[in-house]
Amino acid sequence: MSKKVPDLKAKATKSSKTNETLSNNKIRIVIFAFTLLLYGATVKYEFTLDDDVFFLQHKSVQKGIKGIPEIFSHGSLEKFDGAPGQQPYRPITLVSFALEKEFLGKKAAPAHTINLLLYLILGIVLFNFVIKLFPRLHPYLSGFIVLLFISHPLHTEVVASVKSRDELQAALFGILSLLFVLKSEALNATKIRNLVYSGFFFCMAMGSKESAIAIVAIIPFMIILINKKSWKEGIITAIPFLALGVGFIALRNQIISNSLAASQTSVYQNILYGTNSVSESIATRLEILFYDLKLLLAPWPLSWDYSFNQIPIIGWMALLPWLSILLYGSLIYILIWCWNRIPAIAFGILFFFLSLLPVSNIFFINGTPLAERFLFLPSLGFVIALVYAITHLLKVDDTNLKGKAHRSMMLSFFILILVYGTLTFAGSSRWKSNQALFESGAEAAPNSSRTNNALATTYRMLGEKERDGAQAMQYMQDAIRYYERSIEILPSNTDALYNLGVARSEKGDTALAIEAYQKTLQYDSHHLIALNNLGVIYGSRNDFDSSTIYLKRSYETDSSSQMASENLALIYFLNKNYTEGIRYGKRTVNIFPNSGKAYGVIRDSYYAQGDSVEGKKYQDLLNKYGR
Repeated sequence: MSKKVPDLKAKATKSSKTNETLSNNKIRIVIFAFTLLLYGATVKYEFTLDDDVFFLQHKSVQKGIKGIPEIFSHGSLEKFDGAPGQQPYRPITLVSFALEKEFLGKKAAPAHTINLLLYLILGIVLFNFVIKLFPRLHPYLSGFIVLLFISHPLHTEVVASVKSRDELQAALFGILSLLFVLKSEALNATKIRNLVYSGFFFCMAMGSKESAIAIVAIIPFMIILINKKSWKEGIITAIPFLALGVGFIALRNQIISNSLAASQTSVYQNILYGTNSVSESIATRLEILFYDLKLLLAPWPLSWDYSFNQIPIIGWMALLPWLSILLYGSLIYILIWCWNRIPAIAFGILFFFLSLLPVSNIFFINGTPLAERFLFLPSLGFVIALVYAITHLLKVDDTNLKGKAHRSMMLSFFILILVYGTLTFAGSSRWKSNQALFESGAEAAPNSSRTNNALATTYRMLGEKERDGAQAMQYMQDAIRYYERSIEILPSNTDALYNLGVARSEKGDTALAIEAYQKTLQYDSHHLIALNNLGVIYGSRNDFDSSTIYLKRSYETDSSSQMASENLALIYFLNKNYTEGIRYGKRTVNIFPNSGKAYGVIRDSYYAQGDSVEGKKYQDLLNKYGR
């Protein structure tokens, strides 16, 4: 009887799979640990910048679970400030904040912890995606792709800014969508189920941030270039996702249709609103595209803002539009050359182009010309192309790492990750507080009116809270200096002009404060608080006629303003026009029944007229209702 010969091939295959799994798990542990090392400190950071917009002061989010139906039925800014104009529709992001508010409250530590957890999960999911996308690629190279992505300094805003959870979720759900597309291609038995999962995650990605629509364009190229399928198969696979994308955009437009009044975005946020011709607009767009590449390749220094006039409006006589054409033309040439030779590089470049397209200001103008968060997902395409390019330039076999220069290749990746990681570790601390963020922003983007204005306001608020007189005056002086710089860059910056007046008043320079308020009114004649403050200053000088003029204009600008109503009533009393003081005082208490200031004006006006009965009546009302 013959003895059964062991199936050595089967055992070797099983052993190989086991070793591969162990190797991949070790890489996952490294990715997880490295991410914690880079961003673990963010859990101690404060809320910063736009965290108010989507979380802290968003009315629907503050209702917790009860606010979720409202989140899906309104534009994502409508329940923040109700301002008209084009706005995003990101219900999945707002739902995550609503659930957080419901169960964890409004504390910074849990919010930052959730962002960190999402980034940790993204790193692991991304590794699973890369090894599925490039099954022949050595696991170390797959790990290098993910580590380069994780450590890229551009990502500090996305991880450390609570508001940027929209970017994190869009990327995570988008990569999961692509991963399940790949699974549907590999496992025909579960093809439909995996496509359903992919469609679900695609919808979650778009509901987190609309720019995830780029996934629709990435899918067919992934099928064609990497899976080596036909154009027909790639397009057929993408059609259901295109239908979902079109459906989402239609739903979005229907929901926010009532908010599509004239856009509130101006040249202050995006310089493209200030271009004077199509030629100038195209040249400036190319300049912005140049800075996209510059930030990917040399991500330092970094700023939270790149608005007017950090990236100036330019024409075709400038160098940057032509340099941008050269660089992007070169990328397109490399893409075409690599299409059949090194498809992974072609795919990486296409991934970069397609994911950048929705946020690039090419087809429509965004709220800002350039932002680090815009490059979050595109940077994945960049690192894929980079790893493959270095590997092939050094002639190293990307499957088994054989080649004379494999040590040089490994060293180059370690150095890149070390440099990126160091910049990230050092740079993420700028997001620990608004003061740190705005100080670094004014230094990194000194020509931005917005960065200077933000830092000035930070110093002004510190000065208002400071009890030490000398230190308070120093803060105010610093605030004035940065407000003046902000106005120098953009003279029509009414926010900086108005706040310059406030800072000058706090410093005791009322004459210069008047000058700042009047310049504010040159650009915004209905600036409610500038009008009010002018009235108050003139009133303090006993110039009641001038005071009345400005306070009356303030009231006419917004008769529902308690401040405007109260101050107008008071100035009439101080000017001994008791009849008008009583009239406007009564208008005030009709709208604001707890206005102690208005009750006091009415009472004192009646007493001044000798009507002690009515005076006593309003004294009683003051005692009962006044605050």
